[in-house]
Amino acid sequence: MPIVDDYYSGMEVTVGIHSRLCRKPISIDKVQQVLEDFYKENLEEDIIDEISKLKGIELRNACDIYYSSQLAEQISSDSFGIENMDAKYLAEDLIENEPELFISGEKNE
Repeated sequence: MPIVDDYYSGMEVTVGIHSRLCRKPISIDKVQQVLEDFYKENLEEDIIDEISKLKGIELRNACDIYYSSQLAEQISSDSFGIENMDAKYLAEDLIENEPELFISGEKNE
C-alpha cells in the first residue's frame, strides 16, 4: 500500500516494493528510473491535454505544439527540475512564454 504525505510545498509518496515478488532481480536505481520515466511520460500527456483545453485546439495540434516547444526539450533533458512541476502550470507557462507556437497551431484547426 502506498504511503502518501502532504507538505506545504508538495507531496511525498512512498511505495513498498518486495523484491522477492519480482521475477528478476531488480535494483533500486532501476526502480527509480522506471518511475521517473513513467511520471515524465504522464506529465507530457497531461501538459498536451491542458494545452488542448486551455487553447480550445485539437489534441493532435496541442501535441505538435508541445513537441515543438522549448518546454519539451527542457523536460526531456531534466533541465531546471521542471519535470516535477504541475502540468497545468507548465501548460500555462508554455502558452505565455512561447506564443509564437500557437499562431500556426490555431490555423491548423
